[in-house]
Amino acid sequence: MCFFVGSFVLVCLCICPSVQLSLCVCTGGMGVWVPQHIPEQGESQLGPSQASPAPGPCALLKDGCEAQALGQHVSPETPMASLSSRFWVRSRPRSLHSLSSQCPLPHSICPFPTDSQEPVSFRVIRTSSLYNRSWTQNQGSVWLDDVQIHAWDNKNRTFVFRWPWAQGDLSNEERMEADQLFYSNYIFYNLVYHDHVSQWQLEYPFQVQMEIGCELRIGEPFSGFMRYAYQGTDLIRFQNTSWRPSPKGGSRAQQASSVFNQYHEDNEFTHELITGYCPRYVLSLLDVGKADLQRQVRPEAWLSAGPSPGPGHLQLVCHVSGFYPKPVQVMWMRGEQEQQGTQRGDVLPHADGTWYLQVSLDVKAKEAAGLSCRVRHSSLGGQDMVLHWEQPHSVGLVFLVVIVPLVLLAGLAWWLWKRW
Repeated sequence: MCFFVGSFVLVCLCICPSVQLSLCVCTGGMGVWVPQHIPEQGESQLGPSQASPAPGPCALLKDGCEAQALGQHVSPETPMASLSSRFWVRSRPRSLHSLSSQCPLPHSICPFPTDSQEPVSFRVIRTSSLYNRSWTQNQGSVWLDDVQIHAWDNKNRTFVFRWPWAQGDLSNEERMEADQLFYSNYIFYNLVYHDHVSQWQLEYPFQVQMEIGCELRIGEPFSGFMRYAYQGTDLIRFQNTSWRPSPKGGSRAQQASSVFNQYHEDNEFTHELITGYCPRYVLSLLDVGKADLQRQVRPEAWLSAGPSPGPGHLQLVCHVSGFYPKPVQVMWMRGEQEQQGTQRGDVLPHADGTWYLQVSLDVKAKEAAGLSCRVRHSSLGGQDMVLHWEQPHSVGLVFLVVIVPLVLLAGLAWWLWKRW
């Protein structure tokens, strides 16, 4: 039974041999097979005893979009993860390689459409919070270096562009396929964790983090990566076409890598994604978004005194704000000598996409004279910004310079008034 949702998405209920009722989502030439017992947040779970297996294969739905049970015989008692997440490989987008003209071969050295010599990283980050088998929350974001270009809309199961150029050279069809790929990927990999809760000694609720992407460097072959973490600790990482356990993951990482390495088609496709498609897409982003990505915004800088670290000591603070791009060098100097013991804060974002940083230095009050803050940033054209620390005037000096002359003037005025 099939029906349309909107103008592009065909939603079908299809009955597969000895498999629970499933939901197949078709977008053009791609299908995503979603077992019904993986509900969204707040939805109830349909248990195996309520499912009604029926004979007959899933039919061809639309434009070659097939929902198949991987050619395997699956009984209702079979854990769904044992179907393997390889289904999402069968449902891979057919048009994701249309960007091949810019960087035709994996591991080739691709030309950058940018003047920057810095490496460029592209990361898709997903965090899945698994509260129990029937309740999972997922969050996702996409980053080009330190610029967030997409946010995952969990309600509509699509990426939201944060910049007008974030689609790169992708067509609308390719964009929809990427959304469905992300969605089907997290469903099936979350299933793997659900089905191995006991074996891997996982305790609900827990979080699983995934990061996939690639890095491009000038004059070097690009590199792709994918890794998983459990509760913020590295678990497994993808290398070539297989998974390697993290030393920090212990026996859990060993077991997880063994399971993930069973999904050979998945691993081949992952390798294809991070070494082929990813660099091509990044190159298109650098080209289409270069007006924003290559802009230069000069920083503003000022000095202040922070909380006193102790008697006879000063905390000197150098503030640098409103700069873009993010890389910046801020140093406390005495002449040409960089001072040791500086404390660098985090580089924090402004709402307009620029950045803020403060760097502090604790010194003896009598040694503060002669210190300066030096700021180096690409927007300054090679000319460092230098701010010299000026010793705050004491209260006594302020009294002598300001109050005493005022008293003398008042006395003179009174004397003149008395004379008249």
